[in-house]
Amino acid sequence: MSNARLLTTIAVLIAAVFAVACTSDDEAVPTPDVFQTIATVERSEIPDPPPLPIIRLRNEAGLHDGDRGSYCWPQSGGLTMCADTIFLEGPPPPIGVARGESLTVEIEAHANPVLLNANVIEFGTTEGVDRVTLEPSLTTELPLDVDPGVYTVTIFGKWDVGSIRYGFQVEVR
Repeated sequence: MSNARLLTTIAVLIAAVFAVACTSDDEAVPTPDVFQTIATVERSEIPDPPPLPIIRLRNEAGLHDGDRGSYCWPQSGGLTMCADTIFLEGPPPPIGVARGESLTVEIEAHANPVLLNANVIEFGTTEGVDRVTLEPSLTTELPLDVDPGVYTVTIFGKWDVGSIRYGFQVEVR
């Protein structure tokens, strides 16, 4: 039972007990209508949340999947799931790009994000090289004006309902 449904059920039960406790001996005990209301609340539908967004990068070589990182996103039943990960699958294979080449960020989601940014970090370190605020849309360009080398690129997207981060390994030549 979801938390929202449980709280609604408890509130209705407390109201029913309160009504019984506050009645005099000659007043009627609550009718089964109160319990019918409880059953109706139990069967009420909470809309399914939108699916978790998928963020990919595209260049001349094709479309590249990243490694899903931390996210907070609504789940069925009205709860929100937050998961903190450290790219447990290991870095994805590097995406090769020429210096100054842009990558296209492609997002599969129910709506445009309200915020979208990228962090470029030297691979194997925590030293940030560049932070880019991107146009919050389902397709946008990510310029890579960095020195040759291997980098971890993280893309963070925020929607009205939640947020997610994806990681990519990029080799700039």
